[in-house]
Amino acid sequence: MNHTEVFIFDINELTIENRFEEGYALVNEERKKKIDKFKFEKDRLLSLGAGLLIRHFIMQEGLDYDTSEILYSEWGKPHVNKHGFHFSISHSGDYVLFAVSPKHVGCDIERISTVSEEVAKRIFSQTEYEIMKEGGDDFFYRFWTLKESTLKLKGIGLEETLDRYKFFSEVLYDEFYKEIDDIKVKYKIIESVKGYMISIASMVDEIDKLKQLKYEEIIDRG
Repeated sequence: MNHTEVFIFDINELTIENRFEEGYALVNEERKKKIDKFKFEKDRLLSLGAGLLIRHFIMQEGLDYDTSEILYSEWGKPHVNKHGFHFSISHSGDYVLFAVSPKHVGCDIERISTVSEEVAKRIFSQTEYEIMKEGGDDFFYRFWTLKESTLKLKGIGLEETLDRYKFFSEVLYDEFYKEIDDIKVKYKIIESVKGYMISIASMVDEIDKLKQLKYEEIIDRG
């Protein structure tokens, strides 16, 4: 693999018949514990969807899911031990987003809603705020997802704050490069999912088109 793959899954597919129970039985004990911690059904669905996407990718690479060790950084950044795969997971609304790459990668998805100007003023620089005001709510989410995908690529938490990395005219483009801490990062903004904004940050040049997976594709019954 010398490119970044990006997948999305609609968790509503897990509410059909006995799909939640079937999927839950397939994920490992670590994922089951994460699912069980959630009180609300939607959070449980999102966690299961993430677990099934991880399992799907590992099996598609011809690896043994049960013996593949998934390691997490202090801030929860995952990678598959010994195999060199890095991946990033994000969720919002009804979707789980999954990006996988041979090098560090970050992804973010946000459901678009009305923006609070007070929030924008607090987290954006003056220049970013002025660009956002001109571009509207979509530009708020372009900035937001670019910043969050960068933090995920770097493997640091939101405690670093979203204003650590600033974007200016780049937000006008769907694909571009930017130097981040002396590292060249490729960015891709995706707006093909109605009502959502997606950004991918990758240390490899090629970022594939977003692929929406169906339940039957990710279940990999074996």
